[in-house]
Amino acid sequence: MRLAVGICRTKRPTVRTDSLYPGGYPQKVEALLLEPLVSWDGFGLAEIHLRRALRQDGCPVCRCVAEAERRYIWFLLSESVNDISTRRRLAQSMGLCALHATLMLTMEIEEWGTPLGTSIIYEGLAGQLLHHVQEARELLAQHPGRAGQTWWRGIGGRGAAKAAKCLTPQKICRVCEIGQESAKHYAETLADMVAIPKFQEMYASSAGVCLPHLRLMVSEAPDSPGLDYLLERASARLTSLRDALKALQDDLCTPSKTRPADNFRALREALSFFTGAEAGFTASFTYGASENQDEQKNQNLL
Repeated sequence: MRLAVGICRTKRPTVRTDSLYPGGYPQKVEALLLEPLVSWDGFGLAEIHLRRALRQDGCPVCRCVAEAERRYIWFLLSESVNDISTRRRLAQSMGLCALHATLMLTMEIEEWGTPLGTSIIYEGLAGQLLHHVQEARELLAQHPGRAGQTWWRGIGGRGAAKAAKCLTPQKICRVCEIGQESAKHYAETLADMVAIPKFQEMYASSAGVCLPHLRLMVSEAPDSPGLDYLLERASARLTSLRDALKALQDDLCTPSKTRPADNFRALREALSFFTGAEAGFTASFTYGASENQDEQKNQNLL
């Protein structure tokens, strides 16, 4: 029930946005969101999300994971700020990691115009952590170290270890956990999907999966019927990137030569492949141009 666990909201933006699309959804993405939510080939909701991601920029698994993390944060802020089990789980990880705490704050301000939910969550966490800090002080006071007496350090060290444990999270960031679970699920599903010819065609026209998620597929789905196809496409992609980056080096060593946009795009794609995350969605590269030329070139690269 919203009244039981939610908080009062007074403002919503007229255009729905998120961190992937801070200015609102592009037209092609808006069209994808209007597609019927039907899984035609038996892979469930994961198929729907992957089909959409394959028609957009960047690693499809990275995109699906990022969207899953944002869905969880949105649900947390809109429905679960005061939910006891949710607050208990956040206490076990002592809040969110730096990346996802920042994302939560940004999303809440964009969505509701006020960081009320984030403030409530971290006010509770601060109170709980205060008790842990006091407990750590008491443990250290019970086993004080003695300067110059090495034999005493072992006794004092046990107190320090207990005190440090008081300030150590019991679990990882909940959003990171959601991301790891989602990555495994989407990676395994995609590895099965691309065994079907029509999905191979769709995958061939996409950016392909990044190295971290390709490695996850090999680890978690070694018997998947589509894994060999994914590795074959990765080999072809690396060959193309290697040649394009070699051409970029030649161009950069020629001072007066015009910088070809395709080669800068190859550098962006190389970083996206090796790092995953959202590098493929946001990074762009320019060289030796004015500010206006930079902006125009960025538009061409996206």
